[in-house]
Amino acid sequence: MKHTDSKQSERIEAGGPPQRVDLQSLPALIRYIGYAVVYGIPLIVSALILISPFK
Repeated sequence: MKHTDSKQSERIEAGGPPQRVDLQSLPALIRYIGYAVVYGIPLIVSALILISPFK
């Protein structure tokens, strides 16, 4: 079995290449958790970076 054959079989078994998640198609609770992760964590990190020089 060649290296390319194993990669092809792995892709078939995994359901294809990774795809982006469409948050609009998910249930509300999971969608809100996704929005909190996508927007909340970077917002908190940037706020901490801005506040840290003033301590």
